[in-house]
Amino acid sequence: MYGNKLSPLMLLYLNGNRNLKGLLNSEVPETLVDVLAANDRASEYVLNIVEAISNCSLYKPIAQKFANMGVVKDLMQILSEAENSQAIQVLACIEAIWNILEVGGKEVVDAMALEEIAIGLKKIFVKVIKQGFKMEDKWLRNELCILINYTLNSPLSHKYFLTKDVEDNMSFFEVLLKYATHDELVLQGELEEDDKLLFTSKEEDTEFKKLLWTSISSLIKEDTAKYIHKPLVDHKFITALAFYFGNDQTVFAAHRWQAPQLREMQLNALSVITNIIVIMPEEFRQVEGHKILIRFLSQYPDTERRLACSKAILNAARHEFFKKEFAEEGIMDILMDIIQNRKDNSLELREYAFQIFAQLCGNCRPNQKEFRRKGGIELILQNLSTDYPGEKGNVFTFVLAVSDCLWNAVFGNKRSELHFVDTGGVFTLLDLLESCDEAHKRVLVSSLSTILENPKAIPMFQDWKSAKGRVNASQLLIRLYCEEDERFGVKYQEGILNNLDRPLTPREGVKKEPPKQAAGIDRGSLSISRISNTVHASVGTGSLKKDTSKSFTERFREPVEQQRIDINGNFSESYIYKRMLTEAHTFDLRAGVSQRFTFRSSPCSTV
Repeated sequence: MYGNKLSPLMLLYLNGNRNLKGLLNSEVPETLVDVLAANDRASEYVLNIVEAISNCSLYKPIAQKFANMGVVKDLMQILSEAENSQAIQVLACIEAIWNILEVGGKEVVDAMALEEIAIGLKKIFVKVIKQGFKMEDKWLRNELCILINYTLNSPLSHKYFLTKDVEDNMSFFEVLLKYATHDELVLQGELEEDDKLLFTSKEEDTEFKKLLWTSISSLIKEDTAKYIHKPLVDHKFITALAFYFGNDQTVFAAHRWQAPQLREMQLNALSVITNIIVIMPEEFRQVEGHKILIRFLSQYPDTERRLACSKAILNAARHEFFKKEFAEEGIMDILMDIIQNRKDNSLELREYAFQIFAQLCGNCRPNQKEFRRKGGIELILQNLSTDYPGEKGNVFTFVLAVSDCLWNAVFGNKRSELHFVDTGGVFTLLDLLESCDEAHKRVLVSSLSTILENPKAIPMFQDWKSAKGRVNASQLLIRLYCEEDERFGVKYQEGILNNLDRPLTPREGVKKEPPKQAAGIDRGSLSISRISNTVHASVGTGSLKKDTSKSFTERFREPVEQQRIDINGNFSESYIYKRMLTEAHTFDLRAGVSQRFTFRSSPCSTV
């Protein structure tokens, strides 16, 4: 409606008005907080104070000021002490908390990471569920869940959700698990002592279930694994989630869901499973979760569910015991079909298929052999291209995923390497290297150096001629070397380097703290696995810290997902490309080019 301009409400949040600016410079905020803290909770004046706080919080500096003074804790205490969940004071407190959170931003969320707030949320949450049966109570219950999710956005609050309460000997996390799994376990006959369903299939109840899962998923982290493992097992959380992936007719008959509702529940369940596999792979295996995922991937044709399922499979494929079992269940045929069917499957879905192949084949000879026999190497060659006009997805990360698959499924396996060479792999790499983007050159040069260690690949290298400029392979690499010299500011005078102190990196000599260079490392210095080790939350650190658990493309996606690049939460291609380019520039391309001319003293074409 407003185009690139901010709406009037957003302008009010950020800039305020004359009255709000005057209140900010006065002692009114402090007075309101002091009166609220000192006043009797049952006083008739409390409602007026809460409403005043709510209205003043429409200006961001005031909202942040209220949060820093601890007013959210006082409002939460009013909520927890209220006898009637539909009392006007309760609704006013929730409105005030909403305004402070929505307007105040991340600083306010961090200010909510207090034990008193977690305890207050738990009390009112349990009270509303046990005593509230009206539609208004369900709306209040869902709003409380949103507040819980806001609070969990701050990692500082997690310890308060995991601490057991003295009164009922249950942590807030266990309370969330109880209501998130109850109906699913009842429908599967897992709860014999309580066979009464608590929720319906109506929109407000399904929304509540999804909010519960989101809250639980926020606490499923590697650093909290030792605290959440037992509660997750005791409440059979994985079994409850698996309910949504059984036979559709069983699900419909049991809970009367419509197809769109079931689809939404499945997507949310897959999102949680993607996280839980990381810390509970054995438990997921015990309920045959890997078989459920494969069946689900082949059962539904829509891209959104397939994409969510692929993310879960990708996390599972990192574990060694899943690699063989996935292959035995026929996942390779399904992934091959996804990659080959370009018409029905998006570029992003095909990218995840290549990433899964990379995980399945990494350090797994049987899977590498199966991949080769099923025509996987031909698929790699067909997709080593940047020409995907009109396709939805990111071409930059797709090419990296294909390259990642090449490194894990082909390189290191003698027969696969020979097959790659025999099917024109060297020509394909050189063709792409000549026309590819700057961000891909490092990966492709490293791949080329690796395959050229195979003697049968050298004649292919010597025979290659460019279809554009009629240059040969050696001339192409020397051109890349010269471009890298120019980037580093290397100067020559009559063929002799000018800078004797820093001959290859003269520009970095003027820096006080020059970053570490990757030029002196071994043959694998420019490989996908090595590049993946340098990707951190901050761009361009140049660190070579070892972390082989995630591929190059995955490491790019994480910070992008966290920062929500655009309003819809979609990936910004320009942002991803900028990260890729910055990371690529932390490596010296000349190392890979020099490797080609030095290993085994192999003959080169005349330059």
